[in-house]
Amino acid sequence: MKKLFCFDIDGTLRTTTDHQIPESTIKALNLLREKGHLLLVSTGRSVDSLKNTHIYDTFAFDGYVCNSGQALLDKNLKLIHKESLSTTVVLKALDASKKHNIPLALKCTPRIINMEPNEDVIRSCNYFNNPIPTVGSYTNQEVGAMIAYGPLDYDYQEFKDIEELDVMVGEVVMLILLLKEFLKQLALLIL
Repeated sequence: MKKLFCFDIDGTLRTTTDHQIPESTIKALNLLREKGHLLLVSTGRSVDSLKNTHIYDTFAFDGYVCNSGQALLDKNLKLIHKESLSTTVVLKALDASKKHNIPLALKCTPRIINMEPNEDVIRSCNYFNNPIPTVGSYTNQEVGAMIAYGPLDYDYQEFKDIEELDVMVGEVVMLILLLKEFLKQLALLIL
């Protein structure tokens, strides 16, 4: 029976130290492929962040789930489906960010951050081997997700209070803000 295997990038496919896929992982992926299974990358990374990893150059996956499910790509990195946050939701998150002095990155093109990066932003970007976003202003561009960078012990309650968002607190010093309803839709689509 053919099965679907989904893999995260950071700390699963790639190491968090040298950001490479170990040879043992490639061998295991090849064994699964030989048995006819489907292999997907499923990550909180945005499409541009996925492309920055060049993970598809190391192994030919059958598809990619980005932004924790809000962008779906086929094996050729062609966009199949995407969801974006509403302007209202983005503005609410930006207000919370400014009120509590928590830098907020918007996963848009190009990715921007609403204030000067602090040590939490730098630590997180270094951990994921991502460039630090340029400081910019939100001008109603399409936003797939947002990342709030707070201290390690921060609870992000003001973001959790935004009803339309699903809040995923990471171990590094970040919070991924997603469209809550889309995660429900994606679960139904996969099942």
